[in-house]
Amino acid sequence: MSTPKTPFITISQSDSFECVGSDCSDTCCSGWGVSIDKFTLANWQNDPEKVDYAKHLKILPTPTAEELDAAGVILNPNGDCPFLDKQKLCDIQKKHGHETLSFTCRSFPRSKNDFYGIKEENLSLACPTAATLLLGSSKPLELNLKEVEKNAIEILANITPSDDHWGQVPANTAWSLRTLVFKIIQQRKISFSNRLMVLGLLSQTLDRESATEDDLRCQSIINKFDSLIADPNSIESLVGKVPNSFETKLSILTRLLEEIEPFTLANTDYRIYLISLREKLKLDKGCIDETIGQNYLDLNQNLTTNVERDLLLENYCFQLIYKEMYPFSSKSCLDQFLKIALRIFLIREHLKYSLPEDKDGKSESIRLIQKFTRLYEHAPKLREVLKNLLADLNFNTLPHILIILNGD
Repeated sequence: MSTPKTPFITISQSDSFECVGSDCSDTCCSGWGVSIDKFTLANWQNDPEKVDYAKHLKILPTPTAEELDAAGVILNPNGDCPFLDKQKLCDIQKKHGHETLSFTCRSFPRSKNDFYGIKEENLSLACPTAATLLLGSSKPLELNLKEVEKNAIEILANITPSDDHWGQVPANTAWSLRTLVFKIIQQRKISFSNRLMVLGLLSQTLDRESATEDDLRCQSIINKFDSLIADPNSIESLVGKVPNSFETKLSILTRLLEEIEPFTLANTDYRIYLISLREKLKLDKGCIDETIGQNYLDLNQNLTTNVERDLLLENYCFQLIYKEMYPFSSKSCLDQFLKIALRIFLIREHLKYSLPEDKDGKSESIRLIQKFTRLYEHAPKLREVLKNLLADLNFNTLPHILIILNGD
């Protein structure tokens, strides 16, 4: 009897993903916490051949029916998972097969969403192989539908649902809006920074109309922005009203790096890029003097248009939008957009100033984004710190966001 298949939407470029195991340049089996679900824990505790594995776990309080995590792996002093062998391969998988692993280990770097009843599978850019596949694509990223064999636990577990904050907007309208968002990001006749600013305007418009619960109004917004991106001149006229304030950008960037730096002590790979950026921009903690400001201005004026950098940022943004189900994962579209825009601003500044000149630009750019993603995705405290920082600075309105995004 064949295993039931479940339809999934994926980014087509990710379909060829395969874990490279011990050849991975940044193994997911070291340096971060691994959770053990209650099904896996019960299997290990009740099987004489696997009971020793439980000795390496910290048992959590009894989970509720809705909770999956029941334990966490206690890492070795060097940060490695205790189940790795000398070849950096999983001893559990080698002895007992893939299905014996916890849900976390079976699924990473994959994660799943539920968008209006349709399951989606995506890859984390914290994985070097996934980052190379998605960020390195010269062709526009696209979605496709496939069927995969999944057991019941894998289908039901850790699926993030979309959040329809307009009321009961029909699924086809939601998909039309989402398609518009992807279209904006991939409209290469428009500079990448201008595409982001259009996305910001769309976010604000959707928030203003969210109380209407009006499908026709939503369709009207879609039609309006579809026409807008078809006319680059109209976008230029809108963007021309946004000030290009180097002082504001530098001030925000300085504060961001100050808040991020403590979290890089355990992530030395990304820390190299952060230190390089600070040195290139001559940043020190404290106030920004005229010399630092002029250095930043001079560096920007000497930059030329970089098509490859814009392509990397386009793919990075597309993946974030898809993975985080923008604009359907919280009550405020603008809040969602701010979280995305903040990361893009930080990554863009890194790509402009902190890459070693003696290395391959594209591969090093992908490596930078992968290292940053590994830090960001696995440091919930950092995400909270950045959120609070922007709130303290009152940097949570569309005009403020557009200022840091203006200019490539």
